[in-house]
Amino acid sequence: MADISQEIQAFRDAVYGEEVRGSMISLAIKVNTDGENALAQVAQQVTRIDEIAADATQTLNNANAAIQVANTAINTAEEAIHEAENTLAEGAQQVQQAAGSADLAESWARGNKGIRPGENSNNSQYFSEQSEAEADRAKQEADRAAQYSAVVAPTFHIDWNTMELIQDTQGTGIIFTLDENKVLSFEFAS
Repeated sequence: MADISQEIQAFRDAVYGEEVRGSMISLAIKVNTDGENALAQVAQQVTRIDEIAADATQTLNNANAAIQVANTAINTAEEAIHEAENTLAEGAQQVQQAAGSADLAESWARGNKGIRPGENSNNSQYFSEQSEAEADRAKQEADRAAQYSAVVAPTFHIDWNTMELIQDTQGTGIIFTLDENKVLSFEFAS
C-alpha cells in the first residue's frame, strides 16, 4: 500500500486553494497508481492460476487418454484370449474328428486305402508343414494374449492443492512416466 502520509500532511498544512488543490491532486495520483499496481498484480495472479488450471486439465486429459489406451489393450487381450480359446476348442474338435477317422487320415498320409480318388500321393510331408505353420501361429497368438492379459492399468488422481498428478496404484504390464514437461506417456513392459 502506498505511503500517503506526506500528501495528507501537505493537505492539512494547505492554506490557499491552490495548495489544497495541489495536495489533493498529488494524493489522488498516488492512490490511483497504487490501485493500478494492485490490479496489475491481481491480473498476473489470475493469469498464473488459469495457466496452472489449464496444465492440470491437460495432465488429466493425458491420464484419461492413457487409461483409455490401456483399456483398449485390455479389450484386445480379452479378444485374443477368446480367439485362442476358440482355436483351442476347434483344435480339440479336430482331434476328435481325426481319432474317429483313422482310415481317412491314413489315406491322406500314405494312400492306398481305396477311400478317395488320387490318394496315392505323399501328403504326409505337405500336411506336416501346414501343421507346423499353424502351430507356430497358434503359439504366437497365445503368447500375445498372455502378454495383454497381464496388463493392469494403474490409477491416478490430481492433488488440487499442489496441482500434481499422483499415482495411487501400481499397474502391471504397463509403465507410465511423467516427464519434466508434464507429458504423460506409457509403454508395455516386456
